[in-house]
Amino acid sequence: KLGEGELDFIKLLSEKINLFPSYQTAKIKTLIQTVHKASELEQIYFSTFVSYIIRQNFSNKIGNIEDIYDYGFSSLWLVDLEMKERIGTVFSELKFLDKRDSLLYFNVIETKASLNFREGDPVILYGMANKFSNATQTELIKGVFKSYENNLLVFEMRNDFLADDYFNKFDYFVLEKDNTEYMEFSLINSLSFFLKATEYKRYLLFGKIKPCEPNCEIEKTKTKSDLVIEKAMAAEDYFIIQGPPGTGKTSKVIMGLVARLLQKDNLPIVILAFTNRAVDEIADRLKQNGFDFIRLGSRHINNKEHISNHIDYKLRDESINHLRNKRVFISTVSTFQNDGTFLMQLIPEGTLIVDEASQLLEPHLVGLCVQFKKWILIGDHYQLPAIASSDRNEAPILLRDEIGLFRLNESLFERMIRLCQLNNWDHAWDILTTHYRMHDEIASLINPYYDNCLKSGSKRQSSENWCSNNSEKYNNILKSRCVFIPCTSLSKRKTNVYEAKLIVSIICEYEKIGLLNEYTIGVICFWKAQCNLIQKMLKASGLKEDIVVDTVERYQGSEKDIIIMSCALSRKEELEYISLQTYDNKVDRKLNVAVSRAKEQFILCGDKALLNCSTHYSQLLSKLKHEIVEADSY
Repeated sequence: KLGEGELDFIKLLSEKINLFPSYQTAKIKTLIQTVHKASELEQIYFSTFVSYIIRQNFSNKIGNIEDIYDYGFSSLWLVDLEMKERIGTVFSELKFLDKRDSLLYFNVIETKASLNFREGDPVILYGMANKFSNATQTELIKGVFKSYENNLLVFEMRNDFLADDYFNKFDYFVLEKDNTEYMEFSLINSLSFFLKATEYKRYLLFGKIKPCEPNCEIEKTKTKSDLVIEKAMAAEDYFIIQGPPGTGKTSKVIMGLVARLLQKDNLPIVILAFTNRAVDEIADRLKQNGFDFIRLGSRHINNKEHISNHIDYKLRDESINHLRNKRVFISTVSTFQNDGTFLMQLIPEGTLIVDEASQLLEPHLVGLCVQFKKWILIGDHYQLPAIASSDRNEAPILLRDEIGLFRLNESLFERMIRLCQLNNWDHAWDILTTHYRMHDEIASLINPYYDNCLKSGSKRQSSENWCSNNSEKYNNILKSRCVFIPCTSLSKRKTNVYEAKLIVSIICEYEKIGLLNEYTIGVICFWKAQCNLIQKMLKASGLKEDIVVDTVERYQGSEKDIIIMSCALSRKEELEYISLQTYDNKVDRKLNVAVSRAKEQFILCGDKALLNCSTHYSQLLSKLKHEIVEADSY
């Protein structure tokens, strides 16, 4: 009822406050008072997102009952183990080998392995035995997938709370994805922080007032990235940076900002990102540039940069002074929502930098931004947005008219950059235009999305020939940068065996002629079932190289020299799923991400007639070289 808006969240809290533990009562009373003091617009903003957060949480728990690959948390009991093994969503029959602190080691039976896991994935581990035949009958151990190589799987527990002999009670273990990761209460807490902020900061985030213009002249610099850094440094309140694919958001802009901020004053710099992978990259770049930093998050407790290594609870005052003298702190947004609360009470207001900001919903950030003197959001709303499982995303008319929020599943980044553009607040945003990944031919496929402002930053990107190898079987494909191979659609949904066979055949041929010794290759699909089919075929082919086959969502942030894309469409209606358009239909974000993963070659496989039903794919096909490959040749 809360999710459907049939119950008022604050009214319910007021009525049930006596049911809460006494230590929580004061916080709940403060929240109730804060919401009651808010304006009508702010109350609607709060209640709308509370309902949305609860709907999201509900959807994450039950998943999509029509898609066996997406049952959410309920897959633990709704999908039997045999089915999970068949569709490749679990590692099963894992034999426990050893425990070293929080790391667990297991032997893997090759036929019981899954190819759908990556390092850093949140996972659940549970034991199976005669008296424990179901996941719901035993402990669910949360943690992180570390590695799988040479039949050895390494799992890192989030909390090392189990005795070593616990793992000897079971015949074997099962590992599957953790679908319970959702920050329901921290997001509601973030909304309350927003409501408690000063009117000026609330109005800034609602776009009701113009951000202060810089009181200094911006230096004319040699490169666009330098200019963007100059503008961000000069901004008084906030700055929004759009970073198209391969434009060096981390290596150039974030590191440039850190260097300038460290020189400017003694205030803290907090750098957050949506994913652990992005925070890992930021940490590596900070080390390479010689910048000291402190990292938050239980996963990294053994790292010397972890905050626990900078605190001695026996020397409380000294520890607090030590933290106050530190300048750079990094974390994921979700970790900072929880673990960063105490830190914000110790350090003065400084600068917040958020990478991957376009992948975060409004409640993720509004409560964080208001706790800083200035915030800098970096992202690209033309790439994949925040993952939202709720199918009811339309914003109330009042929020659309008053603050420019069209959909609840769009990011604060997208709304703010739109407000800056509509109001001509050019001093508060900019776009990076020099990219270093795609060859010019590939970049030309997506450049119209960015009003053709993208320019290559290296000679490699404009070279005419990309490989000297020759292929008797696929030489016409090999010698072209951007290729479309028509494949007949099949009646079976979400898989296409012809596309899968063709892709495996191309990869095997590329390996045969030695191309994979020099270039990396990846396969992008829109359906998990198609990923699973191609992975099985690659494994059966005896291919020596380890090829990443994954969905477009999982490929964001990655790059490969060669990208092969499998559409596996069976009907026109599926175009709606494989497309993800911006509110004005200008950009297909999934297509943009898929194409822009490729450095040297992009190959698209799909049904020509079906793809031409989409304006975006029709325009793409008009730019690709079409190559017919007879089905009996592969």
